[in-house]
Amino acid sequence: MYQLRCGSDEHDETIDYQINWFIDCAETYTHNHRNSFDTYCLEGEYEEKVWQIVDDNDGTITYQFTRTSDNKFSSAKAISGTLRHVTSRYHFPGNQMHVDTEHLHSISPIIGSQGRVLTFLVKKKYSVPVDTFVFSSEPEFHPLNDEMRSSTKNERDALYQKLIEVLRTSHNAQEKQVT
Repeated sequence: MYQLRCGSDEHDETIDYQINWFIDCAETYTHNHRNSFDTYCLEGEYEEKVWQIVDDNDGTITYQFTRTSDNKFSSAKAISGTLRHVTSRYHFPGNQMHVDTEHLHSISPIIGSQGRVLTFLVKKKYSVPVDTFVFSSEPEFHPLNDEMRSSTKNERDALYQKLIEVLRTSHNAQEKQVT
């Protein structure tokens, strides 16, 4: 995923803007987020699975891994209960969804879609950072090579071209509605 951090709102420093371009919208880990946010889908689509840890008092365990800001993970912490998929939401062009910090979710592409998704986020920053976690039914966690790094010139150019394309498409659609 490419992230373009657009900065803070000029009238409210607690609001940040960001563009996410999911190049491969494959299933993500079940996780929460450091900030609450509204996400607006500009292009593509995905399914968001919402999860809860449900304790049926049957001895089942879910494992929690703390994720640091540099994308490193702690050792597993056992939590009583089962990680259970409770509902799904769909994100598609023109749709808006809200995600809170305690919201556990994962995303996956819609079958038959291209898998690439472009979203615009309005994030609420908190004065006390919220911990972010990844959850698993297994005590071992092997993250993908999701190193955080600065983008290359080619990656910046690709995102810039994608934004131009989306703006042109949106502008052309608006012109058709007027005529």
